[in-house]
Amino acid sequence: MKTEEQEIYFNRLIEALDIEWAAEKEAYRSLLEKRSLQDRIEEGVTWHPVEFREEIPARGPWFELVFTQSRPREAVHQFSKGRPIRLSRGQGRREEFRGVCGRVDMHSISFLWLGKTIPDALLEGEWTLDLLPDETSYQTTRHALVKAGAVRNNRQADLIQAWLSGQTGQQKEGQSPMLPHPQLNEGQHKALELALAQQDFFFLHGPPGTGKTTSLVHLVSEWLRQGLRVLATAPSNAAADHLTVKLEEAGLQPLRLGNPVRVSRKASHCTLDERMRLHPRYAEWQGYQKRAAQARTAAEKFRRHFGPAERQQRAEAWQEARSLQQEADALEDYLRERLLEDAGVVVATMVTAANTLPPSMEFDWLVVDEAAQATEAAIWTAALHARAMCLAGDPMQLPPTLHADTLLKQPMLEEALARFKEQSAMLQRQYRMHEHIMEFPSQWFYQNLLEADASVAQELLEDLPVEFIDTAGAGLEESPGPFGKSYLNVGELGLVRKRLETLAKPKQLALIAPYRGQTDLANKEPWPFGAHWTSIDAYQGQEADVVVISLVRSNSRGDFGFLSDARRLNVAFTRARRKLIVVGDSSTWGTDPFLNAWLEWTEKMGFYRSAWEFISFG
Repeated sequence: MKTEEQEIYFNRLIEALDIEWAAEKEAYRSLLEKRSLQDRIEEGVTWHPVEFREEIPARGPWFELVFTQSRPREAVHQFSKGRPIRLSRGQGRREEFRGVCGRVDMHSISFLWLGKTIPDALLEGEWTLDLLPDETSYQTTRHALVKAGAVRNNRQADLIQAWLSGQTGQQKEGQSPMLPHPQLNEGQHKALELALAQQDFFFLHGPPGTGKTTSLVHLVSEWLRQGLRVLATAPSNAAADHLTVKLEEAGLQPLRLGNPVRVSRKASHCTLDERMRLHPRYAEWQGYQKRAAQARTAAEKFRRHFGPAERQQRAEAWQEARSLQQEADALEDYLRERLLEDAGVVVATMVTAANTLPPSMEFDWLVVDEAAQATEAAIWTAALHARAMCLAGDPMQLPPTLHADTLLKQPMLEEALARFKEQSAMLQRQYRMHEHIMEFPSQWFYQNLLEADASVAQELLEDLPVEFIDTAGAGLEESPGPFGKSYLNVGELGLVRKRLETLAKPKQLALIAPYRGQTDLANKEPWPFGAHWTSIDAYQGQEADVVVISLVRSNSRGDFGFLSDARRLNVAFTRARRKLIVVGDSSTWGTDPFLNAWLEWTEKMGFYRSAWEFISFG
């Protein structure tokens, strides 16, 4: 019965994954095929026209070609490092090249091309550059889920059964004493002690600024001290890079897996490729590669002058090239395997771990940082390499962005905290926000358990740490964005600009709006203190001295769309360190429980202001 339950469980995840992939493909197909070129440019998934500017040195077998906009324009886009992209031109049987997005600037993108030579066509004329869905992640995750449903009689099967049954193994006893960690507070120490006693699962959660990643790094150091191996993962390359840097700063020598073009410069020296360059046998591998290339060159000499003698010489040259390349490949595989086996902690995204690690390689613990932003399907993809699992994150923050409404929307961490209370710890002391910025989120989302550390509790920029500027009755109504998509509110932007005129200069200012129509419109003009507008989703995980939020929605219908998900506003309200300013229409939000309660709180605390204070009548 257990095995039947296991198969059914993972078949449901596979079905949800298939639906999600179909929805993602359809969303991109609709954008790229059904929408006009101008629509796609406005959506930020297309640049047109672009043309080759230069080739720059790249790592490994990649060519890095920089393409620039032929007619530069200021526009927000969705291109980011590591995403699959394509260059195309012509109608019908058009030319098309697919690659990976490298460095992205305001008007240029580097196109990473994997091949033996650069096609001449790429270097000439104008092209259209499109963003594409990533099929590799889907195929890797699906393969792993099929395997998870079928795995039997090993430690991974036991871990799956523990998850399905909600029954974990007994806590360990007689553990060696934990080393002192003076950088950690009492709550973090207790979390580490609980984690070190577990055999199957440990779940660490906490509000923003409570030091979840810091606690994970110290936990990993304890596991390494016990002689255990750790696979540390995150749902994005940016989060994996951040974790790599923190582990390295602690002296734990992490090995970062992943395509070098997708790894940030701060973490690049920790990659497998860079570690290979430092290996004593790297020069030997280079020698094989050089000789193989020379043999291929020799073989090519006989291409146009081809008689019986040349045919024999060409065959011998090609045979030598193949033999030398096989030696090079075998040595490369050996070096990579040795580096992986010798690493105490390996860092990767979940999908990269599944793609790169040998199928039989096993770790004592899987760590997933930012786990609330990962789907359960992705987590199991990496868990097949681990004997135990540790998830860390905040289920009260935004979940992963998905295209379809399936069970993948249910965060695994949220489910775990409900089912495995004895294996969970919540961090409660935060080191980011003034105590009043923290107060309402703590009451609404965190059972009023959050406390501000003395180092930040009283840090103010101005007299009021929180301001709500109410636009009700001021006529600052929303309007639809370009092409009927998204929303914008010109009046709120003007109000924000007025407020910033009197704001004390902050070290860092973040301007946030939930709708892309508003951020696109706002970023057409410069803003004080060199700030620019971004979305709530894009700003998750970041912080600033002062955060200003334009809620945008203002209508007589009481319609506030996806802002009904209070987690999105929790992200926005917890980014500020010393001052939070929110601009919105209280009459629109009257039926929303979260915002209505927040409005009542601002009035009670004396944080309420009217838009009329900033509107001139002259």
